[in-house]
Amino acid sequence: MTTRRHRALAVGLLVLYFAAAVHMAFALPALATPNELLNFEYVQVMRQIGGLPNRGLVDSEVRYTEWHQPPLYFTFAALFGLSVPVPPSATNPPPPIELQANPHYLSTPVGNRNPVVHVDPATTPLLYTSRVAAALLGALGVAALYAAGQRVYGPAAGLLMGSILAFQPTYLHLSGSVNNDMPLTAVVAVVMGYAVLLVTSERRKSSRKGAKVQRTPRRKAYLPLRLGPFAPLREVLPFFVLGLLCAAAILTKANGVFVLVFPVMVVLGLVVGRRSLVPSNPLPNPLPQGEGAGPPAPRPASEDADSANDTRLPPLATRHSPLATVPWPLAAAAIAAGLLPLWAAWLWLNAVRMRDALGLSGSLPVGRVLRLSPLDFGHVIPFLPAVWRSYWLDWSAGDVGYGPAWLYGLWLGAVVVMLLGWLRPIRNGEKSSRQGAKEQRTPRRLPFLPLRLGPFAPWRELFLPPATLMVLLAFLGISYLYFAVKALTVKEAGWMVPEGRWWLPGLPMLAWLLAAGYARWWSPRRREGALLAAAAVPPIIALALLAYHLPALYPTAECKSNVCAGVSDPTGVGSLTPLLTFGNLALLEASAEAAVAGRPSAVVLTWRAETGVAADYTVNVQLLAQEPGGWRKLAEHNSYPGQGMNPTRGWAAGEVWRDRLTLVADGALNGPTLAALQVRLTEGGPAPIVNGSPQAPAPPAAPRDVPPTRDGQPVEPPVVAAVVVRPAAPLVAPASEGEAAVFADSFQLVASSVEASGEGPVVTLWWQATAAPPTDYTIFVHLLDAAGNLVAQADAPPNDGLSPTRIWRPGDVVRDAHRFPPGTAVPPGGRILVGAYRPDTGERAPATLGGAPLAEGSVELRVTSDE
Repeated sequence: MTTRRHRALAVGLLVLYFAAAVHMAFALPALATPNELLNFEYVQVMRQIGGLPNRGLVDSEVRYTEWHQPPLYFTFAALFGLSVPVPPSATNPPPPIELQANPHYLSTPVGNRNPVVHVDPATTPLLYTSRVAAALLGALGVAALYAAGQRVYGPAAGLLMGSILAFQPTYLHLSGSVNNDMPLTAVVAVVMGYAVLLVTSERRKSSRKGAKVQRTPRRKAYLPLRLGPFAPLREVLPFFVLGLLCAAAILTKANGVFVLVFPVMVVLGLVVGRRSLVPSNPLPNPLPQGEGAGPPAPRPASEDADSANDTRLPPLATRHSPLATVPWPLAAAAIAAGLLPLWAAWLWLNAVRMRDALGLSGSLPVGRVLRLSPLDFGHVIPFLPAVWRSYWLDWSAGDVGYGPAWLYGLWLGAVVVMLLGWLRPIRNGEKSSRQGAKEQRTPRRLPFLPLRLGPFAPWRELFLPPATLMVLLAFLGISYLYFAVKALTVKEAGWMVPEGRWWLPGLPMLAWLLAAGYARWWSPRRREGALLAAAAVPPIIALALLAYHLPALYPTAECKSNVCAGVSDPTGVGSLTPLLTFGNLALLEASAEAAVAGRPSAVVLTWRAETGVAADYTVNVQLLAQEPGGWRKLAEHNSYPGQGMNPTRGWAAGEVWRDRLTLVADGALNGPTLAALQVRLTEGGPAPIVNGSPQAPAPPAAPRDVPPTRDGQPVEPPVVAAVVVRPAAPLVAPASEGEAAVFADSFQLVASSVEASGEGPVVTLWWQATAAPPTDYTIFVHLLDAAGNLVAQADAPPNDGLSPTRIWRPGDVVRDAHRFPPGTAVPPGGRILVGAYRPDTGERAPATLGGAPLAEGSVELRVTSDE
């Protein structure tokens, strides 16, 4: 593939990532990521006062803030949102932001994961511009990682690195929210990419008519000074820029201090020698990098056949670098000149305005972390599965936005396989050749490293290239910070919140190690195709999650009227006669699917605003089973419409919304049960607010029911539909001797029992459906004396009417209890007849036993007076 096509793919990757991040920014509800309100408040306060707030650490009993956090991202977001008007504040700091809470947050089986309501781009535009600012920084990080990866391992490997970073679900999630975890990750990717480019850079050669000599750099008129024996200023400038980038990482979030690994490794490489820092090109670039790169290096005749068509750069170890002439003290001084002034200024500001020089008191207990012993890290082991899930996908606040379980296994397997690539031997065509040697030198075995690990590389080939070693050390640094804090939390509190976002800054390094390790599994001829195919997988998974998982986490009501959505209503639902009317809201339709106890079932309600709605109404839906003493509640759902996403305040006259909610029935059932669906509307009660700070309890106030009417007449109870609820598994009838009697060729009496009680005998019948009964039947239970005279009867529909036979299906088992009137006694020689009849005609259902018809359509149960 040509260089132009690789660049087009890289641009396409960035465009696709940015489009997905912007979609996430506008599709994700406000405050759907941890601490988003506090982070957004930081941005808004900077706009309100035109600078940093003058208080950082605020007494947690008074007000929570994030003002102890470094300001780089928040400053960028404030500047990016300058077009959004924000009224200035007369006080510093301004009062806390107050947003209306969703009182049903996390209270329903599905949805209600939006902590606040009435927050959207129209009402709070600065929140959404700040989210887009995060997405821009994310794209910068992806571009930097690609640039470094393609320099060292080729364009295809660079694309895979960028793809893993851009479409890692947590990175994409935080790209659409106000936070400084993802911006830190992006800045870390820039620092890492720049450090890699720095240590692998080469002096550009002038290849005019194949000239072999290197041209001496032309001196600029404005840079005549060569600092004596030292390098010119322009050769020191890259080190100064590296220091500035490290300062940017630390000023994005305090734990960005681990990026100091990169300048330390760069300076260390200058100390021990430039050649030791440049990788020996363990994976050749499949394409020359730019003009004048020269022809491919010669290959030995013994090279693997499947790499015959590979074109690659000369080994990086043979390149000449202008940085090789920079003494390490001068490089270290240049890095310090870029890093220390900004970092020191921030430390001084923390000490003055917050009395916390490191700015960590609000987030990282440094002293206690440093006192951890290695054994303390064992406290985290039981939480590793939760950490893994949170790191890869938690698209909500409250640890409830995880994805399907199979995804985590897929990612774990992919990570393990890709990292194991580092154990593969380096193939013949991939070894370095010094000074263009014609033959590949056979590696000399060291006497103290004779082991070759069978099919794997010799021990010395397991050592990482120095640039990759620098990346690995940085990953270990951020991993230590994350797990140290978590180990301390578990040690002191006994539990922890995984918060994999804190580990996210290690993602650029992990993407580097994964892509480079994966590339080592493939021969040079197949490597490019394998890398490009792998680079397509993360976008496919991430976009599928955006298309299906995100809407499932935050379901909304569907607008069915052109009043609110500019769409036609081909079904004409908006013109239906209301089932119920609640003030200015009319319930047009209500339907519910058959339910199974313990499993979610859907209820669909269609609402129409008769006039403009000025209040947020709570929709109360109950699933009720009628019992002799009243109603028994099987399930209940309280929520604003749209599972909390579409509160009613602001609905215009004529708007029609179709709302899909979820009920989960519970409680013991005696078989398939016919339940009633009841819908009520309530308003009032406390109006909770969210501002990130402790709040006084809201004054108690009972919600007020909006009276339901139908055709202007009060309706009580407001039942709108019937729902069949089945047990989670069919009931198991007691064992019984003899053959079961069959009624109406559709259900049979499989077991029975008679128990004496203080109020009279109780007959318990166990029915099993073999087919769908043709109609409703009433079960009759007659108590006869020895002469056949009727003493008492207990006729009733099955299960006190809760399990009418018309809802039975093959396999259903019903426990049916019949109680004789109080004071009934079983006479000597008494017997009980059981059968079924149609309540509308009195016609008895035909009954058979062993295929033979039963007299009078009944089966006899013999009892004794002692029972």
